[in-house]
Amino acid sequence: DCTSLKSISLPVNLILIDDLVFSGCKSLEEVIIPSSVMSIGNSSFSECISLVKLNIPSSVKSIGNSSFSGCSSLVEMIIPSSVNSIKNFLFSQCTSLAKVIIPSSLSSIGDSTFEGCKSLKEIYIPSSITEYGTSTFKGCTALKLMTISSSIKVIGSSTFSGCTSIEEILIPSSVKKIKDGSFYGCSSLKQIELPSSVTAIEPYTFYGCTSLQEISIPSSVALIDASAFACCSSLIEVLIPSSVKYISSNAFENCSSLETIALPTSISSISPFCFK
Repeated sequence: DCTSLKSISLPVNLILIDDLVFSGCKSLEEVIIPSSVMSIGNSSFSECISLVKLNIPSSVKSIGNSSFSGCSSLVEMIIPSSVNSIKNFLFSQCTSLAKVIIPSSLSSIGDSTFEGCKSLKEIYIPSSITEYGTSTFKGCTALKLMTISSSIKVIGSSTFSGCTSIEEILIPSSVKKIKDGSFYGCSSLKQIELPSSVTAIEPYTFYGCTSLQEISIPSSVALIDASAFACCSSLIEVLIPSSVKYISSNAFENCSSLETIALPTSISSISPFCFK
């Protein structure tokens, strides 16, 4: 590893920055990328802990997995409109990253893209994105405001898990599926409204949402799965519609403030330890 390298200007005819080229260059502060570059490979700048800012030219069309993961000093990033997808772990553990500008050209965001970005307070996701990947914003502890666009159809597993500063989130009717653990440990979440397009509340979806006081489950839901609301210690009231047929194990375990819950006659199965 070139651990003492601080600055580099890449040659003007360079087309590809290959995999792992600058990975672990812990003193690297400045990189000048020429407008000839079209591709940045996997983990190209991963663990460049001194890199504060990087200008990506509009010639770049693809950025690989984990390209900037662990760049703990990186504060801001502008992704050019020439890029059409964000790969897995792209900015994971970029703990100083406070601002990211994402173009409307993007069609997808990969898994764990912003996982562990503890300084990220707000981010705008363009309407061209239809699905959040697994753990996309997991552990973004400063994220307070999150607007989910009406183009989103799927919220992936653990997408907002550990986002301890989010107080309110609006889920549009376009969302058909909220996968397991999506809001796990969102301890400041006080209010959430589920759209009638959702048919199941998957395992651990709201586990440990200790500030959540009330939840209204839409009449489209047939299943409340395992530990869906477990350890929601401030939950006082739950309204369960007649569409619900199954409540799985530990669904409301350790909901120590729960005072009122009305079980409809439609329920055919309540699993063990549901209200333990």
